[in-house]
Amino acid sequence: MDILAFALRRVVNAVLVLLALSVLVFSILQFVPGDPAVTVAGMGASEADIAAIRAQLGLDQPLYVQFLTWFWGILHGDWGVSIVSKEPVLPILMDRFAMTLLLATAGILFAAVVGIALGVNAALRANTGADLVLSVIALLGVSAPIFWIGLLLQLLFSIKLGLLPATGAGNLWHLVLPAIAIGGNSVGIIMRMTRSSLLEVLKQDFVRTARAKGLPRHTIVYKHALRNAFIPVLTVIGVQFAYLMGGAVLIETVFVWPGIGKLLADSVFRRDFPMVQGAILTIGFFFVLVNTLVDLAYSFVDPRIRLS
Repeated sequence: MDILAFALRRVVNAVLVLLALSVLVFSILQFVPGDPAVTVAGMGASEADIAAIRAQLGLDQPLYVQFLTWFWGILHGDWGVSIVSKEPVLPILMDRFAMTLLLATAGILFAAVVGIALGVNAALRANTGADLVLSVIALLGVSAPIFWIGLLLQLLFSIKLGLLPATGAGNLWHLVLPAIAIGGNSVGIIMRMTRSSLLEVLKQDFVRTARAKGLPRHTIVYKHALRNAFIPVLTVIGVQFAYLMGGAVLIETVFVWPGIGKLLADSVFRRDFPMVQGAILTIGFFFVLVNTLVDLAYSFVDPRIRLS
């Protein structure tokens, strides 16, 4: 398949996914208990005041009219006004998204460095005691809930040792614990992929030829084998990067990190529906964008993806 046709198909798929996500988000929030007009009017408001606010917000219109009005605003940069703060939703989302992007980037860097290092060591020591220990560590990392990892880190490094701040976002020291917590799951996944991919490459003919020529082991592994083994690892890192944006809801709540995940959790409790819709759409858009870019990058590296 031509690369242009493949890229066009992936972009069309991404647009369809985002359209389906917007319909889903709008529909689900219609069944959430609570009336936004009552929330805006406040306690003790009269029925006439609530009806006036409902008409002002367009909540008295049929659902399909409300959706089309909301979706048209989304396309033109009008994401509504927060019911709680009375401020436009989009600028608030962009500020919070920058903080979440910083957290996710730090988390994936931690996961990539540690995961690849452990994966290479496990592959070079395959079927030994060290390999078994590293595999158990990877399994624990994948299985442990990220909020549980976050609470353990707070207990050890903040409360017991007093080395790092437990909450907040004042400087880079505040970033250390939430980045380790959010990247903890990805360490195990990246490690396992690195191990299996490197073991597969080490069995190939060009590695046997390099050994027969007498090349040093570190040259064979780090200059030739690891480069070829890195392609599927790169794909996993890209997918995990998008996954971390979803995990930010829990970690940002645990560490009181002012990102879009914390904003989403607070907005749900406050029934701030425009903010909830905007936050979910922003996270979904980023997830689809990263997955699409990873697919396109992978197809450039390995043309067999396009052919399939």
